[in-house]
Amino acid sequence: MKRADAFIRENAHRPITLTDIAAASGVGARALQLAYKRTHGLSPMHALTLERLRRVRFDLENAQGEISVTETALRWGFSHLGRFAADYRKTFGERPSETARKATY
Repeated sequence: MKRADAFIRENAHRPITLTDIAAASGVGARALQLAYKRTHGLSPMHALTLERLRRVRFDLENAQGEISVTETALRWGFSHLGRFAADYRKTFGERPSETARKATY
């Protein structure tokens, strides 16, 4: 799992797939899914989504209003902005625009 975690962290900015994570981990996709779920309680792709959400949040908190939420979400691989906003709110308890707004003060 350490190799999968490292691959996700190092490649969160790229359009990676479950197959990519599995190959980097040296196991098959299904074996990775099962082991990841057993170890972390979530799928590798969910872990990738969470890593990307954390990166978006970091960028928004440190941008001081200089970048848009949409730009940031797209840069981190979120193509469905409605789903991104819902996942962000579920994860952090606020809308991405609220995070961005707080960073400007």
